[in-house]
Amino acid sequence: MKKTLGIQVSQKLKREFLEWCQKKASPEVCRQYWNRILEIDRGERDIESSRWHITAYKRLARFLCEEKENPRGCKEFKRVKSRKSHFDPYVPSNEEILEALRAPEPLGTIYRLLIESGLRLTELVRIFEENLRVIRLDGFVRVELAWYRGSKKAYWGYFLEEPPRLSVSYDRLQDMREALGLTPFKYTRKWQATQLVKLGCNDMQIDFIQGRAPENVLRRNYAEILEAADNCYKKYAEWLKNHLQELIKLTSK
Repeated sequence: MKKTLGIQVSQKLKREFLEWCQKKASPEVCRQYWNRILEIDRGERDIESSRWHITAYKRLARFLCEEKENPRGCKEFKRVKSRKSHFDPYVPSNEEILEALRAPEPLGTIYRLLIESGLRLTELVRIFEENLRVIRLDGFVRVELAWYRGSKKAYWGYFLEEPPRLSVSYDRLQDMREALGLTPFKYTRKWQATQLVKLGCNDMQIDFIQGRAPENVLRRNYAEILEAADNCYKKYAEWLKNHLQELIKLTSK
């Protein structure tokens, strides 16, 4: 970062930055920021090559400004403008989802667990890393996450059955997916939400299952919302077990 921030990227800087970053974001997200910082430092990617790279660079500049009183960091933090995200209407087709499910392992299993749960990839990887409470219900299971970081939440992970323990990393999975040109992981949430709507689930049930329900609403009606989300997911679990098998048979002919 000598050309932009006038600093040497080092293990000490990494340790201090991650410690600061994890006060505001998850360890996995902070590691992703650091990986993007390294790509910029090595000249592999430009600062503005993606929203991820811009955000990572601005986080580092803010860290240097606030924690190190580095005037160059303060100047860069103000100079580099964040790239706003826009509504993305894309929803993968059933055929694209089936292609992803047939991917070599562990990708096939990862996609299956993502469309079952509607979780983000970072949340799914966390399930592999920790021993979490599993509650078995009628035709599906709930894994207790209780994970909150900023606006992103994951109360429970809904699955057809208890997910296996896999030894995989977020970055490695992203590299494998990109190499095969498969549907980006983030779109599995939109595919699942679309199916839940078709099954008659309301916005609150879908938001709870996918970790978007407002905390103030949950504090007042948690038990009621949990029961409603369970009923919604039961319909989805039954549909998923039947519908995917039918699609696989049709596309294999």
